Amino acid sequence: EPNSACPLLSTGQPLSVHVSGDALSRVGHHAETTTGTSNSPSVSISHSQVTPTGTGGVSPSVNSNLELLPLEEQPWFHQSLTRLEAEELLRNQPEGSFLVRRSETCPNDYSLTIKHKTFLHMKISRNTAGQYILGEYSQPYAAVPQMIYHYARTLVPVRGAESVTLTHPVCSRQR
Repeated sequence: EPNSACPLLSTGQPLSVHVSGDALSRVGHHAETTTGTSNSPSVSISHSQVTPTGTGGVSPSVNSNLELLPLEEQPWFHQSLTRLEAEELLRNQPEGSFLVRRSETCPNDYSLTIKHKTFLHMKISRNTAGQYILGEYSQPYAAVPQMIYHYARTLVPVRGAESVTLTHPVCSRQR
């Protein structure tokens, strides 16, 4: 079972995040070290409230401190997970659940796997300028976390399907 304490969106509720010591120092003054029920160190991060948008939905406020962590330290990054294993982790999760994993076919690329009716596997690769793009035509991003946190605020454009927002990160068991 994936770690259920996986932060992404600001909900007004503190979330527990398991991070290494140097990652804790990068999280900044908005975090405090606590000890969870398993006596493992965690970071309690307070989030600002969700604000309404003009479209009747909500515009989540993403924790910008987490956005600064490198990909390998992001709670929703799964270092070595196959496509089928990703689907299994997402199977009983709500719509909008997602994770990022290394691509099985292209070792320098990543895959964004999203639960959206079935499963979407979207390629994250580098363009000729070395920036990351989602699919073939997305806006370029300097880093994968920057891209993921952007799509936690806006719709992920899905060719030939309804767009989706990344709302429920599925954390790696390794955290």
